[in-house]
Amino acid sequence: MKRSNPGLISPFLSLVALILATPVFSQVNTSNIPPSDEELEELDAFIVEGYRGQVRASTAAKRDADGIVDVLTIDEFGRVPDPNIADALQRLPGVLSILGTDEGRYVTIRGVDSQFTGVTMNGSSMAAIDRTRRRVVTDPIPPSAVTGIELHKTLTPGQDGNAIGGSINLQTHSAFQVKQNQFISNLEVGNHDSQFLPADDKISYNGDFSYSTQFGEDSQFGVVVYGNYFSKTRDESRSNRTNGFINDLPYVRNVIPLGYENSIDRYSVGGRLEFKPSEHFYTYLAFSKFNADYFVTRYNQRLDGSNATLTQNGDSGTFGEARSRPSTNQFPFEQKLTNVQFYAEFNPAFEGKFEFRASSSTGKLIEENYGINFDAGTSPDFSYSYDFTDTGPGDLAGLTYANPAAIDDLSRYNLTTYQTLYSEMEETVSELRLDYMREPDPVDGGLGFSTGVLYRNLDREFDRTQVIYTYNGPESLTYDRFGFTDGYNPEKTPGIQQQYGDVDAFRNFFDSNFSDFEETSATARNSARADYSVDESIFAAYLSATYAIDRWSLIGGLRGEQTDVETTSFFVNEGNFEVAHRELDYSDLLPSALLRYHLKDDGSLRINLAYYRATGRPDHPSLAQTESRDTAADGTIIITRGNPDLEARQADNLDLSLDWFIGQGEFISIAVFTKNIKNEIFNTITDDIVDGTPVEIVQPVNISDAQVSGLEFSFSDDQFEFLPSPFDGLGLFGNFTFLSGEIDIPNADGSIARTSENLQEQPEFVANLSLLYSIGKFDARLAYNYRDDYYFRLRQNPAQDRVELALETWDINLRYRFSDNLSASLEGRNIFDAFRSNSESGLRRSTSDWGGSIWLGLNYRY
Repeated sequence: MKRSNPGLISPFLSLVALILATPVFSQVNTSNIPPSDEELEELDAFIVEGYRGQVRASTAAKRDADGIVDVLTIDEFGRVPDPNIADALQRLPGVLSILGTDEGRYVTIRGVDSQFTGVTMNGSSMAAIDRTRRRVVTDPIPPSAVTGIELHKTLTPGQDGNAIGGSINLQTHSAFQVKQNQFISNLEVGNHDSQFLPADDKISYNGDFSYSTQFGEDSQFGVVVYGNYFSKTRDESRSNRTNGFINDLPYVRNVIPLGYENSIDRYSVGGRLEFKPSEHFYTYLAFSKFNADYFVTRYNQRLDGSNATLTQNGDSGTFGEARSRPSTNQFPFEQKLTNVQFYAEFNPAFEGKFEFRASSSTGKLIEENYGINFDAGTSPDFSYSYDFTDTGPGDLAGLTYANPAAIDDLSRYNLTTYQTLYSEMEETVSELRLDYMREPDPVDGGLGFSTGVLYRNLDREFDRTQVIYTYNGPESLTYDRFGFTDGYNPEKTPGIQQQYGDVDAFRNFFDSNFSDFEETSATARNSARADYSVDESIFAAYLSATYAIDRWSLIGGLRGEQTDVETTSFFVNEGNFEVAHRELDYSDLLPSALLRYHLKDDGSLRINLAYYRATGRPDHPSLAQTESRDTAADGTIIITRGNPDLEARQADNLDLSLDWFIGQGEFISIAVFTKNIKNEIFNTITDDIVDGTPVEIVQPVNISDAQVSGLEFSFSDDQFEFLPSPFDGLGLFGNFTFLSGEIDIPNADGSIARTSENLQEQPEFVANLSLLYSIGKFDARLAYNYRDDYYFRLRQNPAQDRVELALETWDINLRYRFSDNLSASLEGRNIFDAFRSNSESGLRRSTSDWGGSIWLGLNYRY
């Protein structure tokens, strides 16, 4: 796969001599018992306020970590420099944030698909809020809800094995993390420059707080509460094209300009009640609830060229006729995540400690879709021309519309269908875990060990109801009755005015004239064939040993996991619905080892060699014998089916790294790694006939193997002390990650159709650079992120691959401290208005522009 912007790399690499690195923000205590007063005094003396303090804390934590771990921590005002967890994590080496639209939603680690990233909260499993995959959605969780985010790039036997890429652990607030009562609050107001659609433009808000206190005769009790409210409105301009080839010459098969109104409201609340009567015992009960409500309205004005009227001339051409079909959809959906956790740690008089965890996590996703579809048929009035040599904004083919006024005439469009869809997915993960561990002597070293058992039950249900209506009333329903006439000219689809459909007005008409609408025969079929339920139980046990002597340390062990799965689903057999109930079980033995050697007595220079085996369990809809039916942009009917015979993936991971800790905020780290994945799962496509209609069947199967290797280089120098004042306030950090992958892509019969040089969601190059500046009470950070092209869809036929093209973004953060308790901040996000785009068959097919935003904040603590 080629990068779309090779011209960026040369000037980018020319900066290496001046700027190298990225934040590896701080590390976790090996014990969950909060630090003692003496340890807190030590921390208070060490921590420096602002971005430099975060870099120094992270460097010390990375140095003290037992494993290969990077961590993000909040600053003294409870903030991280990025707006959400996924965006903050993408500053770390080897991490890619997969965008929802303008925000990160999922996280990939070291070039492995985001579904192979494990996510826990306080060490306990979390429910997934994704109806098709196991991956945990980070959208509803604000950064203010956590005090640290651990990124484990290699696993130990005590960690869940379902994390081929790596594992993320979110740590929530503790009242014993500070010596005194503490209150932190932040309020931000923001404005997005992409507000051009008919909904009311609104100011965006973000506010959060946390309060912690200790009480009791000996301050043995602690309580902490925290909350967040976030509201954002912004619009998005998107232009989609379906391109094709005739006689090896490109043409634009259809044109789909889109406008999106986006409204997001998120709120969360959580707390922890703690008890610490002595240094030997600590326990807590924690609760958290995260909700996110999204309301999206999509305006669509689609033109499909008639191939019979195509006149092609090299890289340009004209359709003499085209079909015009506007539609408007509303997509309200909710994400809900609730976690309840109990934890107890006991250090008895003899050496060693016991840990017990009991947790329940419930995730719920509710999606709705209300769509009105109109059609004016095929006419010469809708003809258009394209020219690939005269590209418009976003490098899409230049377009010319023969008669824009005809396309804008709303009275020409008649209602075809009205569609409603309601789907609900709920997943509950319950977990019990008991561990015992005994560390080697902190001075003399020697032997230590840990062991534990875990039981986890996952229950998931998915139900979808889709109803498709046609209109049989006495009057003609045309778009001008339910559309706005004051459209806009999309920047990336010049020459046509985007029209608006009023879904609320249509739904009022539908409710008042319900008897004039009739359900189609596809309603029952589409509603039932996607429903499924899953009950998955996992029993795990592990044994790990640690041996330390002189400059050497070795941690190794074995984890065993037994998985039992039951699925219930509907499928179609010769036109009839049947219930499918399947049971399967499998077991995994997962060894791991970490060997570390200190090249210097002071531990400032070390080599790490790590190995671990991980598993990748199939997605639940892939296991259930479900079916879903969609229609592609070119009219092809696509049926996606599950495969109850799928096997779990298994991956062997090897890591070699060198860390050099030069000073408090200075280090250099180099790592090479490889991941070899067996039984990889891939969607095959076959042609079939269903109900007398030609269709494409998409079904997941296990293929032979896949492999990804990489090189990570990171560097930090938080203060240029060698420069004269005021330039000694400068600091730099950043990283570069180079990735290389290979995957065999099968045909339906198991033969290999092709070998791809890249895995899905695996770019070849990722980079972060940040410039820091601190002087007196002023802090600043200018952050740059670049990620290369990556596949977000791989197929047997390379012409059907879709590639998310390279993206580079700039963000800036400014803060001024009026006092130790009060500061003000100014943040610019995506300050150069970068936009996303993707390609198919080597031709750019879509652009998505959401603009930038400015946020002004006030931060207070006592």
